[in-house]
Amino acid sequence: MFNKVCLKFKIKNFNILVIYLYDIKEKNIYKTIKNKIKNFSYFFKKMPCIINIKYLSEEDQYFWKYFHKKLSNLGLCIIGVSGCNNKIWEKIITRNGLLIFKEQINKKIFYEKKNKITKINNNYIIDKPIRSGQTIYAKKKNLIIMNTVNSGAEVIADGDIHIYGIMRGRASAGASKDTKSQIFCTKLYAEFISIAGKNWINENVLNSYLGKPVRFYIKNDILTIQKFSL
Repeated sequence: MFNKVCLKFKIKNFNILVIYLYDIKEKNIYKTIKNKIKNFSYFFKKMPCIINIKYLSEEDQYFWKYFHKKLSNLGLCIIGVSGCNNKIWEKIITRNGLLIFKEQINKKIFYEKKNKITKINNNYIIDKPIRSGQTIYAKKKNLIIMNTVNSGAEVIADGDIHIYGIMRGRASAGASKDTKSQIFCTKLYAEFISIAGKNWINENVLNSYLGKPVRFYIKNDILTIQKFSL
Protein backbone atom coordinates (compact mmCIF):
# COMPACT_ATOMS: atom_id res chain seq x y z
CA MET A 1 0.00 0.00 0.00
CA PHE A 2 1.32 3.43 -0.98
CA ASN A 3 1.49 6.24 1.58
CA LYS A 4 -1.02 8.98 0.84
CA VAL A 5 0.43 12.51 0.56
CA CYS A 6 -1.37 14.74 3.06
CA LEU A 7 0.56 18.01 2.61
CA LYS A 8 3.34 19.82 0.76
CA PHE A 9 5.61 22.74 1.60
CA LYS A 10 6.25 25.35 -1.11
CA ILE A 11 7.57 28.91 -1.25
CA LYS A 12 5.23 31.24 -3.16
CA ASN A 13 5.19 34.97 -3.92
CA PHE A 14 2.05 36.97 -3.10
CA ASN A 15 1.04 40.60 -3.57
CA ILE A 16 1.38 42.46 -0.26
CA LEU A 17 0.87 46.17 0.23
CA VAL A 18 3.82 47.96 1.85
CA ILE A 19 3.34 51.39 3.49
CA TYR A 20 6.54 53.38 3.97
CA LEU A 21 6.52 55.75 6.95
CA TYR A 22 8.69 58.85 7.21
CA ASP A 23 7.09 60.68 10.16
CA ILE A 24 4.21 59.24 12.22
CA LYS A 25 3.88 62.51 14.17
CA GLU A 26 2.52 64.24 11.05
CA LYS A 27 -1.13 65.18 11.74
CA ASN A 28 -2.30 64.60 8.15
CA ILE A 29 -0.98 61.05 7.94
CA TYR A 30 -4.27 59.42 9.05
CA LYS A 31 -6.31 61.60 6.69
CA THR A 32 -4.00 60.69 3.80
CA ILE A 33 -4.31 56.96 4.45
CA LYS A 34 -8.07 57.20 5.00
CA ASN A 35 -8.55 59.04 1.68
CA LYS A 36 -6.40 56.49 -0.14
CA ILE A 37 -8.51 53.63 1.26
CA LYS A 38 -11.70 55.46 0.30
CA ASN A 39 -10.56 56.16 -3.25
CA PHE A 40 -9.21 52.65 -3.84
CA SER A 41 -11.46 50.54 -1.61
CA TYR A 42 -11.43 47.65 -4.11
CA PHE A 43 -7.65 47.48 -3.75
CA PHE A 44 -7.38 47.79 0.04
CA LYS A 45 -10.25 45.40 0.84
CA LYS A 46 -8.75 42.40 2.68
CA MET A 47 -5.30 43.25 1.25
CA PRO A 48 -2.53 42.16 3.68
CA CYS A 49 -0.34 45.08 4.65
CA ILE A 50 3.24 45.49 5.91
CA ILE A 51 4.41 48.72 7.56
CA ASN A 52 7.97 49.76 6.70
CA ILE A 53 9.62 51.82 9.48
CA LYS A 54 13.08 52.05 7.95
CA TYR A 55 12.97 55.87 7.79
CA LEU A 56 11.42 56.55 11.22
CA SER A 57 13.45 58.29 13.92
CA GLU A 58 14.04 57.19 17.53
CA GLU A 59 11.51 59.81 18.62
CA ASP A 60 8.81 58.02 16.61
CA GLN A 61 9.16 55.00 18.92
CA TYR A 62 7.18 56.83 21.61
CA PHE A 63 4.26 57.40 19.22
CA TRP A 64 4.14 53.89 17.73
CA LYS A 65 1.60 52.30 20.11
CA TYR A 66 -0.96 55.07 19.51
CA PHE A 67 -0.20 55.15 15.79
CA HIS A 68 -0.59 51.37 15.33
CA LYS A 69 -3.93 51.35 17.17
CA LYS A 70 -5.32 54.22 15.10
CA LEU A 71 -3.99 52.72 11.87
CA SER A 72 -5.68 49.40 12.65
CA ASN A 73 -8.97 51.22 13.22
CA LEU A 74 -8.84 52.51 9.64
CA GLY A 75 -9.45 48.96 8.44
CA LEU A 76 -5.98 48.00 7.25
CA CYS A 77 -5.06 44.32 7.58
CA ILE A 78 -1.60 44.77 9.13
CA ILE A 79 0.33 41.48 9.25
CA GLY A 80 3.77 42.74 10.15
CA VAL A 81 6.54 45.31 10.01
CA SER A 82 9.71 45.59 7.91
CA GLY A 83 12.72 47.89 8.13
CA CYS A 84 13.44 47.33 11.85
CA ASN A 85 16.97 48.67 12.25
CA ASN A 86 17.57 48.18 15.98
CA LYS A 87 16.65 46.00 18.96
CA ILE A 88 14.43 48.65 20.56
CA TRP A 89 12.15 48.79 17.53
CA GLU A 90 12.05 44.99 17.41
CA LYS A 91 10.85 44.82 21.04
CA ILE A 92 8.19 47.47 20.42
CA ILE A 93 6.88 45.69 17.33
CA THR A 94 6.92 42.28 19.04
CA ARG A 95 4.85 43.64 21.95
CA ASN A 96 2.18 44.58 19.39
CA GLY A 97 2.02 40.94 18.32
CA LEU A 98 3.22 41.76 14.81
CA LEU A 99 5.61 39.75 12.65
CA ILE A 100 8.99 41.25 11.68
CA PHE A 101 9.84 40.78 8.01
CA LYS A 102 13.42 40.84 6.74
CA GLU A 103 13.93 42.79 3.55
CA GLN A 104 15.34 41.15 0.43
CA ILE A 105 17.10 42.64 -2.57
CA ASN A 106 15.70 41.99 -6.02
CA LYS A 107 18.67 40.48 -7.87
CA LYS A 108 17.06 41.01 -11.29
CA ILE A 109 17.89 44.72 -11.37
CA PHE A 110 20.81 45.60 -13.65
CA TYR A 111 23.30 48.39 -12.91
CA GLU A 112 24.99 49.93 -15.93
CA LYS A 113 27.51 52.65 -16.74
CA LYS A 114 26.40 56.12 -17.87
CA ASN A 115 25.46 56.81 -21.47
CA LYS A 116 23.76 59.55 -23.47
CA ILE A 117 20.11 60.42 -22.75
CA THR A 118 17.80 61.22 -25.67
CA LYS A 119 15.62 64.36 -25.74
CA ILE A 120 11.85 64.24 -25.21
CA ASN A 121 8.82 66.24 -26.39
CA ASN A 122 4.99 66.31 -26.02
CA ASN A 123 5.27 67.16 -22.34
CA TYR A 124 2.89 67.86 -19.48
CA ILE A 125 4.83 70.18 -17.15
CA ILE A 126 4.08 70.80 -13.45
CA ASP A 127 6.12 73.29 -11.40
CA LYS A 128 4.41 72.75 -8.03
CA PRO A 129 5.20 70.04 -5.44
CA ILE A 130 3.02 66.91 -5.64
CA ARG A 131 1.41 66.50 -2.22
CA SER A 132 0.90 63.29 -0.28
CA GLY A 133 -2.32 61.58 -1.43
CA GLN A 134 -2.31 63.43 -4.77
CA THR A 135 -2.26 61.54 -8.10
CA ILE A 136 -1.10 63.07 -11.41
CA TYR A 137 -1.68 61.32 -14.75
CA ALA A 138 -0.19 62.54 -18.05
CA LYS A 139 -2.33 60.80 -20.66
CA LYS A 140 -0.56 60.17 -23.98
CA LYS A 141 2.26 62.50 -22.87
CA ASN A 142 5.55 62.63 -21.01
CA LEU A 143 5.38 64.10 -17.51
CA ILE A 144 7.88 66.69 -16.28
CA ILE A 145 7.77 67.76 -12.63
CA MET A 146 9.91 70.75 -11.67
CA ASN A 147 9.53 70.11 -7.95
CA THR A 148 9.29 67.45 -5.24
CA VAL A 149 7.06 64.37 -5.29
CA ASN A 150 6.21 63.79 -1.64
CA SER A 151 5.75 60.47 0.13
CA GLY A 152 2.27 59.08 -0.51
CA ALA A 153 1.94 60.95 -3.84
CA GLU A 154 1.70 59.17 -7.19
CA VAL A 155 2.72 60.30 -10.69
CA ILE A 156 1.73 58.36 -13.81
CA ALA A 157 2.47 58.90 -17.51
CA ASP A 158 1.87 56.99 -20.73
CA GLY A 159 5.34 58.17 -21.78
CA ASP A 160 8.44 59.20 -19.84
CA ILE A 161 8.61 60.81 -16.39
CA HIS A 162 11.16 63.48 -15.41
CA ILE A 163 11.35 64.65 -11.79
CA TYR A 164 13.64 67.62 -11.12
CA GLY A 165 13.39 67.45 -7.35
CA ILE A 166 13.28 64.90 -4.53
CA MET A 167 11.34 61.77 -5.50
CA ARG A 168 9.75 60.13 -2.44
CA GLY A 169 6.42 58.89 -3.78
CA ARG A 170 5.36 56.47 -6.52
CA ALA A 171 6.19 56.82 -10.23
CA SER A 172 4.74 54.74 -13.08
CA ALA A 173 5.93 55.44 -16.63
CA GLY A 174 4.79 53.59 -19.75
CA ALA A 175 1.29 53.20 -18.34
CA SER A 176 0.18 52.40 -21.90
CA LYS A 177 2.56 49.38 -21.78
CA ASP A 178 5.26 51.23 -23.75
CA THR A 179 8.47 49.43 -22.78
CA LYS A 180 10.56 52.24 -24.32
CA SER A 181 9.37 54.68 -21.64
CA GLN A 182 11.87 55.87 -19.04
CA ILE A 183 11.98 57.57 -15.62
CA PHE A 184 14.52 60.23 -14.63
CA CYS A 185 14.86 61.88 -11.23
CA THR A 186 17.51 64.08 -9.62
CA LYS A 187 17.18 62.70 -6.07
CA LEU A 188 15.91 59.14 -5.67
CA TYR A 189 14.04 58.08 -2.52
CA ALA A 190 11.03 56.56 -4.31
CA GLU A 191 8.56 54.26 -2.57
CA PHE A 192 7.68 52.55 -5.84
CA ILE A 193 8.94 52.65 -9.44
CA SER A 194 7.26 51.04 -12.44
CA ILE A 195 7.78 51.02 -16.20
CA ALA A 196 5.28 49.14 -18.39
CA GLY A 197 4.35 46.90 -15.47
CA LYS A 198 7.92 46.07 -14.42
CA ASN A 199 8.33 47.40 -10.90
CA TRP A 200 10.19 47.38 -7.61
CA ILE A 201 10.03 49.06 -4.21
CA ASN A 202 12.56 51.13 -2.26
CA GLU A 203 14.47 48.15 -0.86
CA ASN A 204 15.28 46.86 -4.35
CA VAL A 205 17.81 49.60 -5.09
CA LEU A 206 21.38 49.75 -3.82
CA ASN A 207 22.08 52.40 -1.16
CA SER A 208 24.70 53.98 -3.41
CA TYR A 209 21.89 55.07 -5.77
CA LEU A 210 19.66 56.67 -3.11
CA GLY A 211 19.61 60.45 -3.23
CA LYS A 212 21.41 60.43 -6.61
CA PRO A 213 20.36 61.44 -10.15
CA VAL A 214 19.23 58.20 -11.80
CA ARG A 215 17.55 56.85 -14.89
CA PHE A 216 15.24 53.80 -15.15
CA TYR A 217 14.44 51.90 -18.32
CA ILE A 218 13.61 48.42 -19.59
CA LYS A 219 16.41 46.28 -21.00
CA ASN A 220 15.97 42.63 -21.96
CA ASP A 221 12.54 42.75 -20.31
CA ILE A 222 14.11 43.72 -16.95
CA LEU A 223 13.85 47.01 -15.06
CA THR A 224 17.30 48.65 -15.17
CA ILE A 225 18.81 51.59 -13.26
CA GLN A 226 21.85 53.78 -13.93
CA LYS A 227 23.33 57.02 -12.61
CA PHE A 228 23.71 60.12 -14.74
CA SER A 229 25.39 63.51 -14.27
CA LEU A 230 23.47 66.78 -14.00
